[in-house]
Order: sequence, then structure tokens, then C-alpha cells
Amino acid sequence: MKKISICIVFVFCLSACNRYTGVTANAWQGADTPGHHSAGFTNLTGKQKFRMDLKGEGRGYVAYNVEKGSGYLKMLVSSGNKVLVEEQVDQRVSNELALPSNQSYTVTFSGNNASGRFDIQYGIK
Repeated sequence: MKKISICIVFVFCLSACNRYTGVTANAWQGADTPGHHSAGFTNLTGKQKFRMDLKGEGRGYVAYNVEKGSGYLKMLVSSGNKVLVEEQVDQRVSNELALPSNQSYTVTFSGNNASGRFDIQYGIK
């Protein structure tokens, strides 16, 4: 019986560790659909990543609008190990980038007690 109890506690500890990602946020209201990521949040602490796959012929693009209410918030757009955009968001950041198609990109938000919202649209034109 003691061995079973220890095994159950061990499995519970492993599953609890597996769930923690180091990212916390209160009141996260978001939506992720192909070609569109958006969210509003309070107290974002840690990193949140979103993947964009630009498959197809033509020119790829990403258009973003990021607003910060409080705290520290930084946004990165990268492909592999190459950082394409790195911006600290003081109030509002908005831009559209032309990107090569048939590649994957990552948008990363790093926050420390940050509140705000973002809207990212991407695809092939």
C-alpha cells in the first residue's frame, strides 16, 4: 500500500510540473485561428509564443497592432534563430511586414506584469 501511495504522489508531482509553463496572466481573452491571433490580458508575466506558417505561392505578410496599458511588454518576430523585429511596446506599436512565403515564423510576447492587447493577422497575398 505504501508503494502505491508513493507512486501516486510521484505521478501527481510529475504531472503538476508538466503543466507549469512559466507564463502567468489574468483575464486572458484570446482567439487563435489560421491567419489571425488576438488577445487582451492583464498581468502577463513570462513569454507567450504564437506560430505562423506562411505556406503557398506569393508574398507573405504579417500585420500587427499591439497596445500596452501597464507593465513591461516586448514583442519579437523571428524565423529560426533570426530575429526580424524586436520592439519594446511603450504605448502602441503597429506595422505590416512583407515576408518570404513557405516559411514558419514565431511571434513572442515577453511581459512583466503587463496589461494590454494585440491583434496579429498573417497570410499570403
